[in-house]
Amino acid sequence: MPSLVITCIENGKLNLPFQLGSVEDSCWAFLQESGEIVLFEWKTYEIDANGAKVIIPGLEDISRSGINENIFTFAFKNYVGKSKLIIKESDGKKREFPIIVLSEKFEKIAPEHWEVIDLGKIEDVEERKSRRKID
Repeated sequence: MPSLVITCIENGKLNLPFQLGSVEDSCWAFLQESGEIVLFEWKTYEIDANGAKVIIPGLEDISRSGINENIFTFAFKNYVGKSKLIIKESDGKKREFPIIVLSEKFEKIAPEHWEVIDLGKIEDVEERKSRRKID
């Protein structure tokens, strides 16, 4: 099975309408060739959307930086699955970017599978919860 091909977002060389990075020492924000952003739970991220509003549905812990009002800080806590990043410009234009949130623990639990994770099989947690209520 081929290994996962993703690029670190934090190098700033990608053509995205925002800058995103973790406040950790290593790179914890990635972009798949398909356009999905791959992040990890329990890592603190900062995003600068050049004055645009940043929305991540279902994420309660997102706040403006006290140093720069254009920078937002957030972390996914006890959340693994799909989400999305919405950038809303002052003119009302919205752009959405799919997010996949993984757990760093997976590498420790099943290291033999870490390099070949099929991110396409990760479900939206909210969608899974709503399906469970219907069943």
